[in-house]
Amino acid sequence: MRFRRQQTEPTAGFLSSLPCEAALVDPSLRLVKVNTSWQRALEQAHGPLRLETAFVYLDEGDPLLPTDSRGARTVLKGIKSVVSGRRDEFAFEYSRRVAGDARWYRLTVTPYQEDGSPRRALVLRFDETDDKADRSRQSLFTYALKRSTEFVGILGSNGDFVYANDRLCGTLGYSYKDLVGLSIWDIDPNFPQDAFQSALSELRQLGTLAIESHFRTVEGLAFPVEVTLSHYEGQGSENVMLFAREPNAVGDLASGSFRFQQKVAERTSELAAANSRLQEEIVSHRKTEEELRTSQQRLALALWGTSLGLWDWSLRDGAMTFDERWSAMLGYEMNEIEPRLEGWTGLVHPDDDLSLRKALEEHLAGRSQLFEQVHRLNHKNGEYRWFMARGRVAQRDDNGVAVRVIGTLQDITERKQLEVQLLQSQKMEAIGQLAGGVAHDFNNLLTAINGYADLVLRNLDEESPHRRKIEEIRKAGKRAAVLTSRLLAFGRKQVLQPELIHLNHVITSMEALLRPAIGEEIQLRLELAETLPLIKADLSQMEQVILNLAVNARDAMPTGGTLTISTSRARTEEVRRVGGGGKRGYVCLGMRDTGVGIPDEMLPRVFEPFFTTKDVGQGTGLGLSMVYGTVRQSDGFVEIRNLEGDGVEVLIYLPTAEKSLAHSLPVKIPGAEALEGHEQVLLVEDEPSVRILMESSLESLGYHVVSAGSAEEALSVLESGALTPEALVSDVVLPGMNGVELARRMQEGLPDLRVLLVSGYPRDALDRKEPMEGMDFLQKPFDVEEFLHRVRQMLDRRALA
Repeated sequence: MRFRRQQTEPTAGFLSSLPCEAALVDPSLRLVKVNTSWQRALEQAHGPLRLETAFVYLDEGDPLLPTDSRGARTVLKGIKSVVSGRRDEFAFEYSRRVAGDARWYRLTVTPYQEDGSPRRALVLRFDETDDKADRSRQSLFTYALKRSTEFVGILGSNGDFVYANDRLCGTLGYSYKDLVGLSIWDIDPNFPQDAFQSALSELRQLGTLAIESHFRTVEGLAFPVEVTLSHYEGQGSENVMLFAREPNAVGDLASGSFRFQQKVAERTSELAAANSRLQEEIVSHRKTEEELRTSQQRLALALWGTSLGLWDWSLRDGAMTFDERWSAMLGYEMNEIEPRLEGWTGLVHPDDDLSLRKALEEHLAGRSQLFEQVHRLNHKNGEYRWFMARGRVAQRDDNGVAVRVIGTLQDITERKQLEVQLLQSQKMEAIGQLAGGVAHDFNNLLTAINGYADLVLRNLDEESPHRRKIEEIRKAGKRAAVLTSRLLAFGRKQVLQPELIHLNHVITSMEALLRPAIGEEIQLRLELAETLPLIKADLSQMEQVILNLAVNARDAMPTGGTLTISTSRARTEEVRRVGGGGKRGYVCLGMRDTGVGIPDEMLPRVFEPFFTTKDVGQGTGLGLSMVYGTVRQSDGFVEIRNLEGDGVEVLIYLPTAEKSLAHSLPVKIPGAEALEGHEQVLLVEDEPSVRILMESSLESLGYHVVSAGSAEEALSVLESGALTPEALVSDVVLPGMNGVELARRMQEGLPDLRVLLVSGYPRDALDRKEPMEGMDFLQKPFDVEEFLHRVRQMLDRRALA
């Protein structure tokens, strides 16, 4: 019996009107409402209840549920599945003993949800004991007829079969479906339709008739039978019960022949059907095998393409299976690794063992949806490589305990190396920015120091006792300028003049310089490629790179050794290893020594400014920094590594030239050798010491100079009319508006204004931010005479124009 879902909540009256136990249940299995029948069953077990105030829940011991715990759990789960929306309905049949008698029940569960209210379930229990007994008796009767050794059939009043047992169907060769619907005269050639009607009239009077006749099989074989017909009426229909058997005469040749032919036909039919089924099963089996083989091939190909190894862990017996790829990634054969968890954890790096086990335990306990862990494993060659392990519980028991875990393993060593390279590159970039900024500020100080020293020397008598002291100050300033240039090189802010050069020619031309630089105790060996493409680089800077590396190698071999300089075309995998790529070709310059080497923990820091492995006072720590900055500014890459045994190898990768360079070298403008002038100059410099130096230098030669500490101050001077400048000399980096923007603002009203910009940063670095077309540029620190000469040249070009 099934009820449609109600649109409003069932009332107690409605539940009580149902011909069964009925209850409304909420998601927690609490009985919200029950009818009288249900309440009566509960009170028989629990005593009197007040359902409007008591909280009564369905449980396994409820008197309305099955007595066995498995059946009770099944019912409770079914009700929960309907309340939660996972199922639309649920039905279950079971038996219980009531007052010593077995009774049969059927539970049906349908959902109910009123608008705005939580989802509930309507549970109905029907007593089907009487119906089941009737069905049972009917089933036993039908079974008896079906399994009878006699031929049994039921005929309607028109002579058609409405029932036939197995013996009758099987002997005649018909299926039940084919035989029911045929008439008695279809199987009995002696029983025409009019004879059946006569027999039916007799049966109405006598009730039973016995006749001898013949039955005919579907193949046309006829055999004798003794038939008994009985007449009965029921439920408004008239039927004839037919019982038939073969004659009892022993040795009857006709009957024996028929039975033999029938058995042969039956067996032949069975064998044909069995053979047909066998052929179908063979075809199906072959198709399944082929599909499985194809699926396995696809899976193997997919796993091979993703470079994943598989592992399968059974927690019941502790066995762990590793596939061939898993083992091969670690250099082992499959049978070389213990098939248990210890076979895996025994290879884990000690620093990663605890985190791996903890992540695995968290997932097994259900506190994480996926097991995922990055760790190191010991390769068969002794090297630790990085791996990513992922897995998921594939099976849990009835108590929720994990019994099987399946997962993958992936070698991510290359990715880890790229991450380290990226972090190191970012660190070097940050240090380069800092070094460039320090060099810029230091250049301002050096400009003042060196400039004032030059002024003093120009006006100091040759015989003055102070002249030597000032000259030493000037020498120290020049050495400091070299240091700042190296800092700028590291920060990739130096001025480069790239040209097409052949690396082999540079090295061979420097051989005479390198041999005395490294000393007689060190042997110089050249291993140069026979054919090598041109590169695009600054010649003087590349010579400085080679010289710095040679001197470093010399210091690493105090007792002598061999320095090998090599060149070659770089292989693609080498360039990718250091971070390069694309379609560009690269040339590799190698410098290899047989010295003491560098501690591994210090290798990542060797290119940092002022970092050195030498003793105190034996190096500035800027040699390798200059090498790094020059190579990177030339779009190249540099790598340093310890060699097996002793020694260090530095590898420099430089891109090959794609086309010739159009050189743009400064052109000297002819003019008077004298530096004096009378023009009006607006000087803008935010560093007071440098501003005073430049102002005094210009005024000493006759220029009319007005100075300002910022662009805003300079514009105020211009607007006041105190000066109509013919030239603007300005620092590029100023507080507020920069020098380039100031120059453009001034040229709007003074189109013939000449501009000389100065900065501690090189022009090519500044041009990337704000191009300075049509403006002269002078980099700090500079000599006073150089500064004055550039101002004079600029003004002379204005006069010629």
